[in-house]
Amino acid sequence: MACLAACTLWHIWIAICERVFENKMHHPNSIIHIIRHCIHSFSNSNLSVKSRDCIVPNHWKKPPVNWLKLNIDASVKDKNSNAGFSLIFRDHTGKFLGAMAYSAVARDIHQAENLVRLQALRWIKDLGFKQVIIEGDNQAVINCCKGTVKGIKWEDQNILLECRSLFHSLELCEVSFQTRLCNHVADKLAKFARSSVHFQIWWDDPPNIISQALEQDSYMGIPGLMPNMLKTLHAQKPKPTPTEK
Repeated sequence: MACLAACTLWHIWIAICERVFENKMHHPNSIIHIIRHCIHSFSNSNLSVKSRDCIVPNHWKKPPVNWLKLNIDASVKDKNSNAGFSLIFRDHTGKFLGAMAYSAVARDIHQAENLVRLQALRWIKDLGFKQVIIEGDNQAVINCCKGTVKGIKWEDQNILLECRSLFHSLELCEVSFQTRLCNHVADKLAKFARSSVHFQIWWDDPPNIISQALEQDSYMGIPGLMPNMLKTLHAQKPKPTPTEK
C-alpha cells in the first residue's frame, strides 16, 4: 500500500511540475497507465525490496545523441488483403518528429514487412536524413539489410535487392531488431492505417491514435523496483524557469 501511494504521488508531482515549468500537458489516462505499469512490475517481481537488482521492462529506447530513430511496422489481417503500414521518426530526446501511414494490398505479412522497410529507406533518402536507425520487430526483414536472406521468400527478392542498394547508398544508416513491445507505437499506427488511412504524413504533431502511446514511451524506461524508480524519476525533475528580466 505504501508503494502504491508513493508511486501515485510521485507521478502526479512530476506531471504538475512539467505543466508548471515546461507547459507540458499529460492526459490523466496516460498517468494512470504509467502508475499501473510501475505497480504491476513491482508486485510481480520475485525479488525482495532489499535486492540491488531490478526488473527493467521491455521498452522503446531513445537513439544516441544526434541520431534519429525510425520505427516501422506493417499489419495484415488476411492474405491478399489491405495492409497497414507505419513509419515514425523520433529524435534522441524521444521527441516525435514525423510519421507516415498508408494502406495497400499485400500478399501476406512477409511481403508487407519488406515493403515497409523499402518505404523507410526511400523516405530517408528523399528527406536527405543522416544518422538514422531503422527499427522493426521482424528479425528476418531487418537482418536482410545486413546481408542475411534467411526467412525472405523468393517472391520478395526484387524488394530485397532494392533495399540493399538503398541501404548502402545512405550515410550513417543502421538497422535494429526489437520486440513488439518496443515497437508498439508503430504497431498501433499500422493497425489503424489498415482500415482508416489511405496515405498521410504528419510533421511535428502526431496523429491522435498514437499520442498517448508516444507519451507512455517517454516513461517506460522506469525500473520496476521502487528505490531505483524514484532515483530515475528524480533525475527527470524539471529545471526551474529562468529569472525574468
